[in-house]
Amino acid sequence: RREFGQTIMINAAHASDSIENAKREMAIIQVEENNFKPLIENFYRR
Repeated sequence: RREFGQTIMINAAHASDSIENAKREMAIIQVEENNFKPLIENFYRR
């Protein structure tokens, strides 16, 4: 979905259709175990 985002403030987002699917999807990308801050900072070179 990255191709739809224009800036960090105007970005595409994903939403799950249920709590159960949200939990399943969060487990797939391991939200609790990943630190996305370095990826974002590297992308924007801050």
